[in-house]
Amino acid sequence: MQKLFLSAIILLLLSACSSTKVNQTYDKNTDFSQYQTFSFHPWDLEKSREINRFDQERIFSSIAKELKHKGYTQVNDQGDLIVDIFVIIDKKQGTTAYINHYGSPYWGGYGFYGYGYGYSTGYYSTVVGTYNYLQGTAIINLFDRSEKKLVWQATSNGVVSNDMNERSANIPKIVRQMFFHFPKNKKKK
Repeated sequence: MQKLFLSAIILLLLSACSSTKVNQTYDKNTDFSQYQTFSFHPWDLEKSREINRFDQERIFSSIAKELKHKGYTQVNDQGDLIVDIFVIIDKKQGTTAYINHYGSPYWGGYGFYGYGYGYSTGYYSTVVGTYNYLQGTAIINLFDRSEKKLVWQATSNGVVSNDMNERSANIPKIVRQMFFHFPKNKKKK
């Protein structure tokens, strides 16, 4: 019973931790309507060793989809915007603890051995458990190729699922969140 309860607590905490935090910033003086195309900077294996090829492809295709949705065209090389991706995966450990009051033979509403009202002293135990998880941070940078300067950046931080199907579904959602507040193009006068 204790192991079942501990497992339920761990799952609850992991699901609470699984929310992804997304931030973004951009150069407010940049006129994004001047950009028409984008291309990707090659994947840097040294910066992102923990990501497998399938997740890399999902990240690239999700970013391309979002930028195409915003009206940009993907080119193989020399795009107006250069997309640079940086991913960090850290192994973390969490701890859970709870007090097991239900282990007492005297716990109840009728007092000691059923005589009178109230609770007896009884006993309890503290159950402590640890769990391992992966913490992921993704950074997407967009650089103005001609001026060689950073014009937009988004970061995402959250728990990385070990379930490949869940990961496959989460990557596009997280990238969509990262581009949600992408700056509107200023109207040309």
